[in-house]
Amino acid sequence: MLPVLGPLAKLSYSRKALIATVDAVCSVGAILVTRYFSPDDTTMTLAIIAILQPLVIVWINSIATEDAARWWATGDE
Repeated sequence: MLPVLGPLAKLSYSRKALIATVDAVCSVGAILVTRYFSPDDTTMTLAIIAILQPLVIVWINSIATEDAARWWATGDE
């Protein structure tokens, strides 16, 4: 059981995983807005999510690049 809990514990401290989780929660919130609010609110919410989604992906990618550069330079995790 320890080999499973080790990576999950590391994942809970990962900036990339936390940002991706917040992004997923916001996307689910956008889906709920499409269900329960007016069409104008729905259009605006989906437009905002569509604009912010690429920025979140770039943010996660830049963190991964920094981590890879740190690992490559020092060999540390």
